[in-house]
Amino acid sequence: MGYDCSETCPPGTYGEGCERKCSGNCANNETCHKVDGFCPGGCHNGFQGNRCSEEIDIGVNDFTKPCTDQGDNVGGLTAGLIISLLINVGLCFTVLYFIRKKENNKRNSQASYEVSDSVGSQRSSSGGHLENHAYEDLNVIQARDALQVYRNLALNDTNTNTV
Repeated sequence: MGYDCSETCPPGTYGEGCERKCSGNCANNETCHKVDGFCPGGCHNGFQGNRCSEEIDIGVNDFTKPCTDQGDNVGGLTAGLIISLLINVGLCFTVLYFIRKKENNKRNSQASYEVSDSVGSQRSSSGGHLENHAYEDLNVIQARDALQVYRNLALNDTNTNTV
């Protein structure tokens, strides 16, 4: 107080002759510095500047929460996005699996129809009886083998009669 600053101003005032009043917006309800009026611990939420006399338009932001709380929200958002991505990838693979399974069933069904259709056409051309070429070939082979056995027996008989 005074021109030589030999005395201090009472709480809540500052400057030459202690004529200026503190803003009252210092953090933790502290009083401003007695010489320059600055708030030593910062400002209440919603105020800024050295003397905490400038009001901040808060709008949609909530400056009453510490920044660490906002960081937790970012972690939760990131985890949610990752989980959502994994679920979507799983759904895509499931859909692809069922599409391919359906295509395979169509191919198998179509192949089965073609086989039964070709067998049916063989039956219809033979008067309702299935022509089985494998049995005919087997009968020819058996007849040929039987003839060979018969010839061998006949040769053995003639060889034994001449001796």
